[in-house]
Amino acid sequence: MVEYNFKKITVVPNEKDFIDIILSQTQRTTPTVVHKEYAISRLLQFYMRKDHYKLALGQVNTDKNLISKICQDYVKLLKIWRLTLQVGQHMERLPSIDPNNRTILICGYPNVGKSSFMNKITRVDVDVQAYAFTTKSLFVGHTDYKYLRYQVIDTPGILDRPFEDKNIIEMCSITALAHLRAAIMFFLDLSGDKKLVMEMKSEALKSQGCEVAADDGLLLTMSTLTEESVMAVKNAACERLLDQCVEKEMKSKKMNDCLNRFHVAMPKPRDQKERSVCIPQAVLEAKDLEAAQMEGRKTEKDIENENGSVSVYSTSLRKHHILANEECKEDILPEFLDGHNVYDFVDPDILLRLEELEREEGVWQAEVEDGDEDFEMDGEDLTPEEREVLQAIKKKKAITMARNASKKRNKDARRGEVDRVIPTLRPKHLFSGKRSIGKTDRR
Repeated sequence: MVEYNFKKITVVPNEKDFIDIILSQTQRTTPTVVHKEYAISRLLQFYMRKDHYKLALGQVNTDKNLISKICQDYVKLLKIWRLTLQVGQHMERLPSIDPNNRTILICGYPNVGKSSFMNKITRVDVDVQAYAFTTKSLFVGHTDYKYLRYQVIDTPGILDRPFEDKNIIEMCSITALAHLRAAIMFFLDLSGDKKLVMEMKSEALKSQGCEVAADDGLLLTMSTLTEESVMAVKNAACERLLDQCVEKEMKSKKMNDCLNRFHVAMPKPRDQKERSVCIPQAVLEAKDLEAAQMEGRKTEKDIENENGSVSVYSTSLRKHHILANEECKEDILPEFLDGHNVYDFVDPDILLRLEELEREEGVWQAEVEDGDEDFEMDGEDLTPEEREVLQAIKKKKAITMARNASKKRNKDARRGEVDRVIPTLRPKHLFSGKRSIGKTDRR
């Protein structure tokens, strides 16, 4: 059974009491004491600076991302540049052969001195060793003969065996021989005796059914160790190649149009009378006079040659100096003395100026001594008491002038390196604490 306790039921207040109760509750929850806080304007400035700082941080973050992307792009470009540089270096190492230029092709058996001959006549540094097949590719060099440029090609050695048995190194030489129009120099090292080489040449020609031609230029001997006949072999090859090129040009169709330009016309003698060179008499006399003057005057070089050499006779550059005292010619005059340039004090009238200065100094010193002995004011002699007062006034005036002069000098003082301070740690580009509300950014 439900029991009701009507005594616990509170009395419902009337409207006036209800209003008082509610107002007392609200009064308890609201502050009754007002504390001193920052001004509203300062709070507004703080939040505005905070927003500005957040915006600046966002811009810095964007710039950071852009810079990182740029760095990545530059790293890619650097890698590509290094790759192109390596490719360029590899392309530079490859031999550049001009098929239209005058070419000398060096070929022969392995280990017979082809690379040594190449190093002697050109500036190419080809590796030279004591074993065969040191040269494994084509090397191109250049040499000069009669002011013309010749390209010299060093090829690997060729062995006397069937074409099918030749390796890749030998095929480089075969390709150069087949496709280049050049003067071929075939190197052999059969024997150190020239007679044996000549006999083998004649035997080879007889076996082919040819007659032995008396041509000493086709087969030459040389030594790269002693450099004997090295240049003679080079000149012979260049001369034969040059003759061949000239002969080819002469047979071309365009040469007929150019022959008249190359022809040098020589005048034919009119008669048998000899006509010597005519030099005017005045010119001959002038030459004789000049020669006589040169013979009469001896230069320092002539005197030096007569007395020996430079180690025996020393030329004097002060011999012909014009001075008032001849004994001062050989005096050593320093360029700098006591930190001063000596030339600034050189004056022909320096003695006269010194006398004038000494005379002025004597007059001034005499006036000072006279002033110390007699103190006069308005034409009257001063008493000892007045002299003491005058000296005290002058001394006080001098002290005052010195003090006033030091004021300006003290104002020019600057703080030293040890006195450096950081006035603020706030970022100045954000105008922290430097601007009030409503100021426009003028950056």
